[in-house]
Amino acid sequence: MNDEADDDLKQLEGAISRITAGTARIVVPESLGLHRRRPGAHFHPTPEFFLQTGGGSDFECPSGKFRLKTGDICLMPSGVPHAEKPLNLRTPHRILVLMRASEGFISLTGEADATGQIESKDMRDFASGGMAFQCLDQAAGAGAIHRGLRRRFVAGLTTAFLAAIISEIRAPSSGTTRKALPQVLEAERIVRVEISRQDLSVQDVADRVGCSPDHLTRMFRSEHGMSLGVWMSRERVQMACDLLLRPDHNIAEVGWTCGFASPSYFIRVFKAYKGITPKAWRLQSADSRAADRA
Repeated sequence: MNDEADDDLKQLEGAISRITAGTARIVVPESLGLHRRRPGAHFHPTPEFFLQTGGGSDFECPSGKFRLKTGDICLMPSGVPHAEKPLNLRTPHRILVLMRASEGFISLTGEADATGQIESKDMRDFASGGMAFQCLDQAAGAGAIHRGLRRRFVAGLTTAFLAAIISEIRAPSSGTTRKALPQVLEAERIVRVEISRQDLSVQDVADRVGCSPDHLTRMFRSEHGMSLGVWMSRERVQMACDLLLRPDHNIAEVGWTCGFASPSYFIRVFKAYKGITPKAWRLQSADSRAADRA
């Protein structure tokens, strides 16, 4: 485990200690304006975990604005549009973000760049552990819990989430820090953060990382063995598979949430990668899970 990973682990363990001591501040924005476009904001098909490890962050969601200070936690429910602004307070801005990716999860550190925007550092991929994010989904329903028990409910789910994540990070086969070119890492971050945008293109990503689409495609192909456009479609399809396992989303909603401009386009791309339609995949997965329970 490298120094950055060891520091992240200490931060997460420290968060559990504060939760246990009753001193942790945990913010769970209300699930309002789900999957809707808002200027300057983005949303994710799955929940996110934020731990402020330096400075602060100003968040804006449909339910209002709030500020995270060093040591604070935010559990961002899936589908909630949000915008973040980094703040250098007594210490420079630094935030640890955990988010779903395919079957596992991604850990990355956000720091403020010279223009006051958040850029990613130390991105690591984990091939498993993604099921822990169900705890964050459950925490989003804290509003239905009696007010006197709500804080304990959220604290318990956050502790369970962190325990599962820490166990995964400590595993011998845990993820490693990526050593790819900075433009490739930043392109991945942009896609994963803004995967719900139907208008997100290779040209747009290339402009934001400061190179031409052709150059970014060559770098991406060297790193992943495929073009950025193909990788974007693959990530969207895999995210769609996760959402199709949940009966509370219809097929059209899943496609929209994962960045497909129309249901027909979603079905066409999904079938190209999986060999069957999203509906057939959902039914097949449901039958398989029923057989496993039998």
